[in-house]
Amino acid sequence: MIRRYVLRAAAEGPFDGATPDDRAREWTKNFPPNAVRRMTKLGLMLGAALRDFTVDPDDAVVYATTFGETITLARYLESFPTASPLFFQTSIHPSAIEQVLINRACPVRELTPLAGQPDLSAHAALTALLTPGERVLLTGGEEVGSWMRQLDAASNIGFAFALELGGPAQGVGGQRPPGAEGELCWSEEGLGAPPKGSDGAAVAGDLSQLFDAVSGRRAMRLPCPSGGEIALTWF
Repeated sequence: MIRRYVLRAAAEGPFDGATPDDRAREWTKNFPPNAVRRMTKLGLMLGAALRDFTVDPDDAVVYATTFGETITLARYLESFPTASPLFFQTSIHPSAIEQVLINRACPVRELTPLAGQPDLSAHAALTALLTPGERVLLTGGEEVGSWMRQLDAASNIGFAFALELGGPAQGVGGQRPPGAEGELCWSEEGLGAPPKGSDGAAVAGDLSQLFDAVSGRRAMRLPCPSGGEIALTWF
């Protein structure tokens, strides 16, 4: 079994349409005004989710999104034939987490972006479990797209989440570290009975399901595409 402890968890959303003005104003307070003008909605949401997290140079970051900055991508496409360099720069993956790290002046040891694949929750969780180091930040999110939703190329809901994951060495003598909120683990042979609070189903899990588990502090089980099973449980 591979295990990491959840030391901190946060989520922002979900939103299924226009963002309420009060929430948008709260998001912008996390960054300098001159930076906000160049940031995407997903970048601002992710910054809100990571607001109370410290980010150290020795940390690793895993970032997951299925669609990324589709609002900015749509604007970039609409800017042709005089293509906008700004919209191009902020539409590429992994723009949102880069906006947060750069504006907060946070270098990290390793950044692993994942995007646009089936079973994204399982892939992201397994990547975070296998990433070397004592501390890994598992983050992700989506923004509500505009006309690209009609092409199934954008999300219908907006959200962002973040998990601070500590390594097994932080649990001394097999005991969980003080203050741990939960654990994320992988087992080659499956994890037995469903964790308390889950519906008992082993489901594939798009990214919104991982967000739902974090925001609602709900237990979750995922079959791992490469074998075994992943579980998120809360203490």
